[in-house]
Amino acid sequence: GGSTFYGGNNHIVSTDRKLLGGWISTRFLPGREQINAAPDEYTHDQVEWKLGKQWVANHPGRLPLLAVEKFVRLWLPDLTSPHRGFVLLAVITYLPMLILLLLSVPFLLARRALLDAGWWTLHAATLATIAAGLVFWGSPRFRDANVPLLVCYAAVGVEVIARNCRPHVGGILMRRGSN
Repeated sequence: GGSTFYGGNNHIVSTDRKLLGGWISTRFLPGREQINAAPDEYTHDQVEWKLGKQWVANHPGRLPLLAVEKFVRLWLPDLTSPHRGFVLLAVITYLPMLILLLLSVPFLLARRALLDAGWWTLHAATLATIAAGLVFWGSPRFRDANVPLLVCYAAVGVEVIARNCRPHVGGILMRRGSN
């Protein structure tokens, strides 16, 4: 955790346009000599945690923007790979889901049906992923672990599209009588 925390909370990922909200190896960060001097992996990790916490404590003004950068990176397709084919595939396969998720947000916020226990399970898992992304870094890999859950939200986006195309179609949220 220390390497991930320090690698996601430092001057470089808060200022370098290509790395905003991302991660960089602690090999490229200040304090590397302290990390290397650690006698074992546990102590190594503790030094990285300490350095990351020091950076956070010394740069409170950068944290709100860094949080936004991590949040945005968490939800975008992975564009950082040097393999253009992978980036293209990530964009083609994830962009439709992202659009559906964005369409579902206003609809979800306006519906009381989302207060059901089943929805809260999805909300809790999604919020845990967001929290991990904000503490560490906005890796799309963290989000991708929840894709089966996010499909439920995307289904609401499909419903929004269906309602706009055919107003008489009742969807998954309409069955319970909510509008």
